[in-house]
Amino acid sequence: MFKSRILVIVAVTLVSLCSIAQSLSEISKAASAGDAEAQYKLALACLFGEGLPQDSAKALKYFRLAAEQDHVSALKALGNAYRDGDGVEQDWKKSAEYFEKAAAQGDVGAMMELAKDYGNYKNPNMSFTKSENWYQKAAEAGNDVAKVKIALKDFRSYSNKTDQERGWKKLQDLAAEGNTEAMREIGEAYYRGHFVGKNRLEAAKWFRKAAEAGNTTAMNTMAFCYENGKGVPMDEEQVRAWYLRSAEAGDSYGQYKVGRCFQNGIGGQADINEALKWFQKGAEQDEPRCVMKIGVAYLNGYGVEKNVPEALKWLRRAAALGNGRAYTLLGDCYAEGVGVKKDRDEALRKYTEAYEHGDREGGEKLARMLEDRYQEFNERQAKGEKLEFKFIDPTSIWHDIVRWQDEDSYKHLKPNPDTGSYETEEDLTY
Repeated sequence: MFKSRILVIVAVTLVSLCSIAQSLSEISKAASAGDAEAQYKLALACLFGEGLPQDSAKALKYFRLAAEQDHVSALKALGNAYRDGDGVEQDWKKSAEYFEKAAAQGDVGAMMELAKDYGNYKNPNMSFTKSENWYQKAAEAGNDVAKVKIALKDFRSYSNKTDQERGWKKLQDLAAEGNTEAMREIGEAYYRGHFVGKNRLEAAKWFRKAAEAGNTTAMNTMAFCYENGKGVPMDEEQVRAWYLRSAEAGDSYGQYKVGRCFQNGIGGQADINEALKWFQKGAEQDEPRCVMKIGVAYLNGYGVEKNVPEALKWLRRAAALGNGRAYTLLGDCYAEGVGVKKDRDEALRKYTEAYEHGDREGGEKLARMLEDRYQEFNERQAKGEKLEFKFIDPTSIWHDIVRWQDEDSYKHLKPNPDTGSYETEEDLTY
């Protein structure tokens, strides 16, 4: 389904305008008369099925009409679509053209998209020079993240100490000016031990400073520090508190994490209703794990009445957003005939998607199914049947699963006598 990143962010606001400020019929009339804003709102209504049947082709049509009049949001929507191959054939060059038209009108968001895209290795037109130029333009327009990106170019120069010193000075100056992203990056430098000595206590101080100044990424990092004893003592109440602050500030990752805190009783009493509230908020921003969690709730009747068709709707949406666990759960439904006709071949396809999206449980089920059905597959092929699914060597799957387990496993934690926090051997360097 055609749905690009910028659209997800603005959709709720603009579609609500459709219902509050104007009726759809009024918007349709204005759009037919050539009003670009009305065309853009109508595109969103078609895209998300708000008051109209969901129709991606019509959404594209109205985005194009608005973009022809240089409507900034429509230009960015098409820039995202062509970059991601979302509803159209992927075309990085055409994507850049749309973003550049929006950037020419002073839109900083478009400048940042261009900076990121020109620095993307997947882009056949990748150009670090163009990426740096767009970050510079965004910085000149006042974007704090862009300012930090420019400082980091020097700071992360591993071969030139003079550049590193200049970048470090820029980060410190930006932090002194109140740039929360610079504060967070200074914390990262102490956390990783880049240029400065590794010091988790100092890292936590800078993460806290950025978080208290409103940086949601730093809020999530503070929660991580309290969860794992990185520079601070382990404290589950603080874990929940920091994720809650991030969630309340609108961060979708924080909404997912605080939902898990309420679901599992981390840092306080478990409360499934409160968990679902935050998962719902994250789902409104298309946070894949939140969407998946709502599907699981309907599938099992957690906090809501069990509703398998509704569960399948949410799980399919989560899978479309790239969530591997949702693919695994859909595979289970097809394997067992839950809400759908039992279909072991379709289950295998879903488990394959789960494995390719990095879900360990789905990978294990795929490997077992391939092993158990190996003789059956040979017999079907011998009869001339074309198997409409990918066959992957189960041995390679098991190798990946073992590697994933190794990567996920924690080293033995030891308390640091100076800080009371729990660090790995690798961390005990200060």
